[in-house]
This record gives sequence, structure tokens and C-alpha cells, in this order.
Amino acid sequence: MAAQAKPPGDYRPTVLLGAMSVFISYTDRINISIAVPAMVEEFNWDNSRSGVVLGAFFWGYILTQVAGGVLSQRFGGKYVLVAAVLMWSAMTLLTPMAARVGHANGGSITLLVLVRILTGVGEGAGFPAMMSVFGRVVPKAHYSRSIGLSQLMVNLGTVVALYVSPHLIKQAGWPSVFYAFGLLGFLWAPLWLWFALPGSGVDTVENEEGSHGSEASRRPIPWPQIWSSRAFLAIVGLHFGNNWLGFALGTWFPTYLHAGLQVSMEDLGLTMVPYVAKGAMSLAALRWGDQLVYMIFRTGATGTGPNASKRVRQTAVLPSSIIIASLIALIPFLDSVTLCILCVAISFCFQVCHAFHPSTLAVGHRHLTDRLFLQSLVECCGFNVNILEVAPTFAGPVFGVSNSIACIPGMLGVPLNGRLLDILGDGQNGASYAGWRAVFWLAAGIYFGAGASYTWNCEATVQIS
Repeated sequence: MAAQAKPPGDYRPTVLLGAMSVFISYTDRINISIAVPAMVEEFNWDNSRSGVVLGAFFWGYILTQVAGGVLSQRFGGKYVLVAAVLMWSAMTLLTPMAARVGHANGGSITLLVLVRILTGVGEGAGFPAMMSVFGRVVPKAHYSRSIGLSQLMVNLGTVVALYVSPHLIKQAGWPSVFYAFGLLGFLWAPLWLWFALPGSGVDTVENEEGSHGSEASRRPIPWPQIWSSRAFLAIVGLHFGNNWLGFALGTWFPTYLHAGLQVSMEDLGLTMVPYVAKGAMSLAALRWGDQLVYMIFRTGATGTGPNASKRVRQTAVLPSSIIIASLIALIPFLDSVTLCILCVAISFCFQVCHAFHPSTLAVGHRHLTDRLFLQSLVECCGFNVNILEVAPTFAGPVFGVSNSIACIPGMLGVPLNGRLLDILGDGQNGASYAGWRAVFWLAAGIYFGAGASYTWNCEATVQIS
């Protein structure tokens, strides 16, 4: 099948502005975790209410994961993305009003929860729309770098939100966090509409599998085979465990430092340190990852072929899962803020170890660095790439299922943690040592279980066809 020509024009402004939409998305997603301690003080919420507010975003986010891609296919990713950004930005600006209106009406959080759900609805459509545009306007040789830049913005947006938010709260109060970051989307939108290429129409990527690939894409999805595959369930488990840990730390760790270790509001910017460390480790993977993988294979200890790929993955995932779980479980025993942050930072760095994925060897040395760059900047546990090995023909729906299930830790896990803090606490918003221990131990246990299950059941060959 011959590829159609890419749309005329320079694709680079489209890539840069698309990546900036990811940056804005993560600042608007993360800022509430810093604002919640101040909101708790004003509205006198217990931890259960805080958990519902923090988790509401994910109820909306899961709704548009697939819909965003479908709408982009029909109407063009350029316009779906700008609509998504404007929607979540508007909801971000409305967040303070929703919180205060609810509080004035009997302390209700219903309106605030609705606004947070709609924020998630907008953000859920954003990334699929951006990927749709990239697939149509970016030359194939530049896919990895373009997507890698957008993934780098995930980390950068998180770091900026965690660093800037405490200072905004100190100077102008917690509503300023939502006003400042919510405004970014409205500044971005006219630039996107003016400079971005259309990104609509038929996919321009040439199908390297030819007519066979076209026929495969029309085959019915083998759902029974997918759900009965131990390798698929292992991937879903690792994705779930990774997100449970990430959401628990992302939403509750600032509250733990503020309420549990008495860290001042302005010093909560220290929570950015683990994300800086993770970004640095990811860049190290870009620079030295290929030498490490080849060094492992030269030893001959893992053998050759698919079994070698599987053994290297097992060697990376299980030890790093043990280390990460141990560090997280240690946090409630530490009185030092520095040591707590160090434990989280080291655990994030060990997550990147999973990015040294041996399947890159299959595509040849000239593509190895690009693949490591992409893998090290995506969630670094190898499950995304493993999907391509286990279900290459049906990677899209398999990833969609995995990503949807991986939203459950945000939808249910974040509120559950708040409930645990209240049940094991000592009164209104009085989370006790036992409560925080339960939160961190639960996250560590789920993460370790997911890593152990993945190590036992993972495969490096086609299981779903």
C-alpha cells in the first residue's frame, strides 16, 4: 500500500505545540495535590473527602481515552485537541469557585467533584488527539523524537507544577494555582490554531506489512484469547501496580509531608525532587542504555532469541520491584523529610531500569538509541513495549484495555487511601501513623505483587494473534 504524501509545511511547530499541550495537561493535573492541604485547612475536609476530590479526575479521564481517538479520526486531531485543552483549562479556572460555592452550601463537594471529572474528560481526549495529529504530519523517521519530546513534557509539567504551586499559594492563596495554570491553555490555543498543521484525513503512514497488515487490521479482535493470556494479564498487572504507586505518591505524598511531617506549604516544592531525579535517569538511559543492553547480551548469560529477551526483562523487573517496594514501605518509619524524599527519588530511578528493554535489539542497532529514548521517557516499566511483542496485530485495543484498567488506582485507589487515613486516624483530618503506614504499605505490596507476577508470567513472543 503506497503512502500518501505528508501535508505540506513545517511539522516542527506542530510537534512543539503538541508537546506544550502535554506540559499544560500535567500542570493542571498535578497542581491540586499541592493545593489540597491548603483547601483542607479552609474547608475543614476529612481525608475521605480529600480522596474523593483527588480521585474524581480519573472518573472523567477514563471516559475519553478511546473517544478522543475516534473523534480525532473523524473530525481531525487538531480541532479535537484544541477543544480538549480549552475544556480542561476552563474547568481548572472554575475549580476555586466550585469549591467555595459547595462549601457555602452546606459543605458539599458535589460541584467540585463534577468540575474535576470534566477536567479529566478534557485531558483524556488530549493525548489521543495529539498522537493522531503526529501520525499524519510528522515524517516517519522523526516519530520517536517527536513522541519522546511530548513524554519529556510529562515530567517537566509535573516538576514545574510541584515547584511553582507552593510559591503561588504562599503569595496569593491556593486559588492562584488554578488561575495561573488554567490560563496557560487559553494562551496556547490561538498559537495551536495558527501554526499547527491540520492533522486530518486518512492516515499517511505507510503500512510496512502491505496487504497482509491491512487484512490483519480488519480481523475481529480475539477477546477470549486476550483475556485468557497470562502474558497479557501480567502486563495489565504491572501497569496497574505502577499506576497505584504513582497515583498514591502523586496525590498523597505532599499531604503526608505537610500534615505528617509538618513541612510548611512553601517547602512542598521539594516534592519535585523525585521527578527531577527520574528525568535525569531517563536521560542517562538515552545516553548509556544501548551500551548496557549490549554488554548484558555479550556476556551470554541470558542466551539468545526470545528467551534472552524474557530473561533480561525478568532480571530487571523483579529486583527493581523489590527495591522500590522496600523503599516505599520504609517511608512511614522515617522522621527525616530528606530521607523520605530520597526514598521516593531512588524508587523513581529504579523504575527507569525497566526501560532497558531487550526487544530493541530486534529492530537493529541503528534504531536502538531512538527506541531507548522513547521507552525511557514513557512510564518506564516495559509493559508498553511488551504489548508489541505479545500482541503485535492487536496492540491498539490491548493497550486501550490495559490503560483503562490502569485508571482504576486513580478512580478507586486514591479515595480508598483517604478512607484508610480516616478509619485509622484520630479525628477530623487526623491521619495517624497507622493510617500513613497503611497507605504506603498497600502501595508497596501492590507494586511488589505486580512485579513478581510479571516476572513469573511475562513472555517475549506472540501470544495473541
